[in-house]
Amino acid sequence: MHPGCAPSGGQAASPNPNPNQVVKLLLELGAAPDTRNKQGATPLSHAAFRGQLGALQQLLAHGADLLLASPLHAALGRGAALRGKRLTKAVDQLLAAGASPDSVALAMAAEAGEAGAAASLLKAGVAVDEAVGSSGTSPLIKAAAAGRAEIVRLLVRHGADVNAIAGGGGSPCYIPLPCYIPLSCYVPISCYTPYRATPPYRATPPYRATKIAGENMYGASALYLAAQGGHHAACLALIEAGAAVDAALVQMGVTSLFVAAERGSLVITNLLLSHGAATEARNWNGVTPLHMAAMRGHIEVVHALRAAAASLDTASNEGATPLLSVAAGAYVET
Repeated sequence: MHPGCAPSGGQAASPNPNPNQVVKLLLELGAAPDTRNKQGATPLSHAAFRGQLGALQQLLAHGADLLLASPLHAALGRGAALRGKRLTKAVDQLLAAGASPDSVALAMAAEAGEAGAAASLLKAGVAVDEAVGSSGTSPLIKAAAAGRAEIVRLLVRHGADVNAIAGGGGSPCYIPLPCYIPLSCYVPISCYTPYRATPPYRATPPYRATKIAGENMYGASALYLAAQGGHHAACLALIEAGAAVDAALVQMGVTSLFVAAERGSLVITNLLLSHGAATEARNWNGVTPLHMAAMRGHIEVVHALRAAAASLDTASNEGATPLLSVAAGAYVET
């Protein structure tokens, strides 16, 4: 019989019960709450991911194992159904039932911009600056790279180090970090190579869980990543909290102003300049922010840098000024 059709005899079909009611019934009939599928998922992790708060409560009441399939990570993962106050409620339920709060969960909440969930995790005792995975990515790095200004402020209030750098990581899932290719005049331009993030835990299908730790050998600061992503509010929050505006990528010498100029972000360029960013900062090849703005054709940024006294005569290590770089063919249309 087609769903919704009246059964023979003219009686209307009973309305379909919601999944939470069915979960309650099956548990009361004796179903094991910790059954796992071939991928390792449990009813509790599925309920957390799908946002079934009633089912989550029933499973917890029947003693579901919080150590299986990481339901806290499932609730916070990319693609999870819960956001905002409902996510905070689920996180609070799991924590109250004994789920172990960890820096992975905090980093996931930070990247997603979930201030309520992040606050609950901090209240539960997660260390604010604890590095995630082998690459050393902090929750603040995650929040900054994703442009989560509210989370940046929350973490700073809890003592996060605004000048910490990623000890080999710092990207949300796939962050394009600059790799530099010398042109004929040996003035590097950016190409965008995604660094594949390696999760510190195995995500269980169907979750598309956040990949916490990225590979970035240069050692990016939170401000650099926020500037790279064009996140003005996050940049402002970090600067107001004392972030060093001229902190440079390890081994590369590239500052936040350099990457803002390269990407043509006038608002972030002006923000950095207004807080004293060095216009003559030079990367490993002697290239300045003005070189990059000129090569990218960002006219307004060129004007902003010149207004801040950036020199037109600074030459790269190969003797190329901004004018010579563009004339030599280093101009890249964007």
